[in-house]
Amino acid sequence: MGSEPIAQILSRARELLSSGRPGAALRVLRSVGDEYMDADDRIEYVALRALALSQSGRGRPALELLNNCLEDEPDSPMLHAASGIVLANAGDYDAARDELEYATELGADDPDTLLNLAMVYVELRDYDRAAAAYAEAAQRGADLQFLLPRQAEVYVELNQPVRARETLRRYLSLVPDDAEQWISLGILCSDEGRFDEATEAYRRAERLDRDSTSLRLNWGVSAVRAHDVAEADRQLAHLRALEPRAARTILLEAYIREERGEMQAAERAYQRALKACADESVHEQAYTLEMAMDFFARRRRTEVCDELLAAAYTINACTVELCEAYREAQGRLCDAARWFSVMIEADYRTGLSEVHALDAAPVARPRRYQRCIQVVARDRDEAISIATDVVRRFGERNVRVYEIAGEDALEGTQFAGVYEIERDAFIVPEEDGQQH
Repeated sequence: MGSEPIAQILSRARELLSSGRPGAALRVLRSVGDEYMDADDRIEYVALRALALSQSGRGRPALELLNNCLEDEPDSPMLHAASGIVLANAGDYDAARDELEYATELGADDPDTLLNLAMVYVELRDYDRAAAAYAEAAQRGADLQFLLPRQAEVYVELNQPVRARETLRRYLSLVPDDAEQWISLGILCSDEGRFDEATEAYRRAERLDRDSTSLRLNWGVSAVRAHDVAEADRQLAHLRALEPRAARTILLEAYIREERGEMQAAERAYQRALKACADESVHEQAYTLEMAMDFFARRRRTEVCDELLAAAYTINACTVELCEAYREAQGRLCDAARWFSVMIEADYRTGLSEVHALDAAPVARPRRYQRCIQVVARDRDEAISIATDVVRRFGERNVRVYEIAGEDALEGTQFAGVYEIERDAFIVPEEDGQQH
């Protein structure tokens, strides 16, 4: 077997991975014999095999394969980049960032490495670095159809709505038949009060996907914001025809009733939506809880807000949006507020969104877990008190603070309290039967 067939096999494996077929990629790679590979071939072979294993849900053997090869090739940017992707697939974003950054230091400047680094920064909420990585990836020739919608989302997080809209419009000039992104553009325009532009974006989406429930919900919400109740009613009629009993349909009804000043009817509708979402996806439940929390927080129904926060905690959905409304209802104003990320540790329980270290030995039942509780407080002592009090309130046992993982000053007057409870819980590995 000559070098050309090996190159063809590796190229075929790359194509299969790109198309989401890791099993087929592994089968192709099995046809390569060690005796026919030079050092560069072997590095690429190991990287591709590790990525295929990772995509197949076999992260631990993927990382072992890479670590073994890195002992012989410690300065290979390709191997470090592959390690970063494997770690990211396993949810270990801190380690993934370190590997991908090191790969770029070693000279990896290909667009795929930069794109993966940008997406890891997003997971870590490091949006400034994510924006820079996306910009550099674009300069290096990254696929703009993949990059631009993600770049627009980063600009939204950075509170740069003009750049977000411009980026999304650039994408839609390349892919004008993407109904989902026309809806996203409509939402962006609506958030800025540009309701005519929002309506035009929704109409473009309607021509592409008339039966999109996301279109009908967001168009209806935008119409309420524009105080166009007649248009909101039209969108509600469409939504009822598509999903008559879905939570999002009832939510739009509640939103319209509130705009009309029918507060008791609106409250009943929100309660119906909360019941309706119980059998829906976690995403739909989280959205319903956010909308309901916003309504009851504005009406200072603190006892209901407590119940909603507890429900969100149960499904690991204490989002920034939900917690912001809760703080405004329950918190107290703080002039010199700071943001803290408090890593707490507590006894393991079921129902967590678990993340396991790839190099940890599997155990039948873990003992402890760690999770970041982000809070707004005056100082570290208050931050620790808020974080530990809230998790104890929801039944966590043997709680301790592992570390203050982050801290930053906030501008202006803020409400103290929980900022966000991160979804993922990191299972603490055990060593020789003892907890670290």
